[in-house]
Parts: sequence; C-alpha cells; structure tokens
Amino acid sequence: PAESLSIRPTLIPPGATWEDSSSTLRWTPPDSAANNTYPFGFIAIDPLGDSTSIRQEVLVGDRNQRISTDGLAIRLPWDTLVVGRIYKWPVAASTEAWRMLGATLDSVEGTQETSWNGTTLGIAPFVPGTHDLRFHFRVGGSRIVKEYHFPVRAARRPVWHSRSAAQDIRVGDTLRYHPIATSPEGSPIRVVPVGTLPRGTAWDGQSLAVRPSRPGWIVVRLSAIDSNGLSEEQSLAWKAEPAHRIDWSVRYEHHALAAPQEARLSVDNARAGFLVTDFERTFLWDGWIEQDWPMFFVGANLLASPRNELWLDIGLVFRKPNSRMYSGGGMGRLEGRFRPASRIPLEIETSMLGWVHQGILSVDTSGLRNTLTLDRKSRVIDPAFKESWNKAIGQVESDVNNERNIVLLSRLEAWYALHPLLQTGPVLWREDRLIDAKSRQYLGLGVRTELVAGPVALRPALRAGWGPGTAGWGVWGDIVLGSPSRR
Repeated sequence: PAESLSIRPTLIPPGATWEDSSSTLRWTPPDSAANNTYPFGFIAIDPLGDSTSIRQEVLVGDRNQRISTDGLAIRLPWDTLVVGRIYKWPVAASTEAWRMLGATLDSVEGTQETSWNGTTLGIAPFVPGTHDLRFHFRVGGSRIVKEYHFPVRAARRPVWHSRSAAQDIRVGDTLRYHPIATSPEGSPIRVVPVGTLPRGTAWDGQSLAVRPSRPGWIVVRLSAIDSNGLSEEQSLAWKAEPAHRIDWSVRYEHHALAAPQEARLSVDNARAGFLVTDFERTFLWDGWIEQDWPMFFVGANLLASPRNELWLDIGLVFRKPNSRMYSGGGMGRLEGRFRPASRIPLEIETSMLGWVHQGILSVDTSGLRNTLTLDRKSRVIDPAFKESWNKAIGQVESDVNNERNIVLLSRLEAWYALHPLLQTGPVLWREDRLIDAKSRQYLGLGVRTELVAGPVALRPALRAGWGPGTAGWGVWGDIVLGSPSRR
C-alpha cells in the first residue's frame, strides 16, 4: 500500500524544508535564485527495504521578468460548441503548470454564458455564432490576457428513421409500429406520443399498437426528444377500412373492334358480375341466339392484397332458342393492378379479356325419333317443326361465323398521378378478332381522372396511340361509375 512507503528527499536546494509527517517539500526561492537551475532528488523505500529514486531539475523564473505567453498555452477539450449544451472544464492540472511558470489565473470572461469559480470553467452558449473567452493571468506584477474563439453552432434535432409502411388497416385488425429515431449529437433519445392518443391506439413506451374499432382516419403524432430537450415530431396516419371491403362499378369500353360493358360487385377478394361483349347486339331482338345476353362471371383476387391485385374471372352464358336446344358462350379474364412500395404515385395496370359468344350448343334429341315417325305416316314433316329447327340451327351457324364471336382484348398501362384529379402515362393495348383475323396493336399515351361525390365516383379515361401495319392511329376509352378508387 502507498501509506507503507517511506519518502524522503535526497537533494534539495538551500532554504528548502521537508516535513516527514506530511511528505511535503516547502521552498520559497530567493531573488538570487532567479534564472538558475536547482536539482531535486527523492527516494521511496518500502517495508522490505526495496527502493527507487527520482531526480528532477527545476528552472526558477524571474518574478520581475515578463514570461512568454507561449508558456501559458491553454488546451481546451472542445473545438466547436453547440447551443444548449453545458460545458465544464476542471483546470487543476493546468493550474499547477501555470504555477510552475509563476503565473496565476485570476478570472475568465466570455461573450456568452460563462462561469469561473477558481477551479472549474463553465460555458453554456445560447446563440449560434462565436463564443469568445478571455483568460486573465497574473505573473508577478504583470497581467497577461489570452483570448480564444470557439465557433458555436445550433444543435441538430433528432432524426426519424422509421416510417409506417401500411397506409390502410381493416377494422378489427392489429398493426404495431416500432419508432426509430437518433440524435446527430449522440444524445440518448426518448419517444413519446404528442397529446391524447386517438381511440383504437395504445402506447407501451416502445411501440404503438393500432386496432381500429370503426372506419375512419387514425392520426397519431410522436415526438423524439434528446437529452438537451430538442425534439422532432412525426405524424402517422392510417385509414381504417370496414371489416369487409365492398366495391361496385358499371363500366363501358369502346374499342375499334369491340365495345364490351360490364357491371360487377366485389367483397374483399371475391367478386361477381355480368359482362356484355357487344353493346350493339344487346338490343338485337331478331333472335335469342345472336342477341348478346350478359355473361355471368365470378372472380377472385389471387394475391389477396388490397395494394397489389391480380384478379381471375371466369364466366358463362346460356340461351334457349327453342324447347330442345341450348346454346351459350364463355369468357375469361386476368386483370392486375400493382402499386410500387416507393413514394412514387404510380399504378401499373394490366388486363387480358377474351370471350367466345357462341361456343356451346346442346340439343335434346330424345323426342326427335317419335316426331319423325309420326310424320312419316303422312310423309309430310311438320312445317312448324322444320321451321323451328332450321331457324335455330341457322342462327347458331351464323353466330359462330360472326366476326365478333371470338375476341381478345389486352392492355398494359402505367398511370402517374400528376395531380389528385389527373393521371397520365404510357399505354400499350391490342385488339384481336379471330374469326375475321383482324388485329390492332397500339402504343400511346393515356389520361384519366376521377370525380368523387360522396360514395360515388365517375372515372373517364381516354387513350390515343399509333400502331404498325393497317392499325395507324387509334383511340379507345372507357368510363366507369362506381365506388371511389382506393389509392
């Protein structure tokens, strides 16, 4: 232990005294000692007799001679100050060095908040700019002032690194948000809610739980606060959708080779509706076969996501031209809508729709033999029977060869929101009629808007483009009346 060591001087200048009880050397150099070097020596001995010694030479300065200010160098532990922080510097180590030079620090002044109690320097800058410090030394009968200038910058506020990826949430579902924020100044951060939390939210000190009980917007503000009291707020918003999302729409399209229209109703990730493949033939009353009766279809969202959708629809239609005959057709569609995860207001839509208007024919011939047998006796075929079958078969044959019997419509579009009411972007669409081998393919530009009035929205869209071959310039458009879109 240090207290068991024995320390005594081996070499001290004349006039110096040594106190064994406190191991203290006292010496006041006389004026004649000025500018002379004096050796000092000490030895330390432990209880076992082992020892070590040290020798040091000390230059005695002249009290009447002004020392160089270079000997009063001040090395503060900061190079830049930050507004709002409190800086403290104990000067005990430097005081001893100054005392060896015969200098004493009397006071310290500063242009901003500065304190000096004789042992510790305190600084608390409150405005950006420069903080000037003046150290007042006393050396003998002279006074020396050392000046230092520190740049002062404003404190940087906390920075948020987390964002809520989900914008929508269903009633009854639970979403948990973990906030992440840091301080550029390296200070510890605490996150707290601002104000009263809305209904359906809870804060546990680390994360925010969102569980809406009714539709509507949920807005929460969080504040990240550092140890200096600087804060930065973050606003979060979620739209609480009903537990079951219900949408409806009535749509009319007009292409160069076809003009389909449809009405549909969707509930969550399932939908059903009616598709009319040819608007003109809807009002054709010459016969049930050629008339365009609506196809009933059902579909499902294969991605089961409200943000990215990929719908598959399958539909059929049946007609009964007479008591012993059925005819019909079918349709299929693959329709997608994708929204990138980035903040770019972009939607990518694609669709492939195809149908066969007359592709099914079923004939009941169970009573045909009896009818012909009865007619054979008179050797005359019933005119009504002959007219009924001939007309029905003729209509089926005519409809099969109709140019609009088999149609395929496909499109790929990218819509960029220039404004909440206006979207535009490149479009690529193709129209194929297989019966008469006609096709059109166009590349162009589209524009669309959405006008909302409460629960109803009107969405007209127009595309114009150019295609190779006989396509030339072409225009097609559609208009939709239904539920507001969920963008």
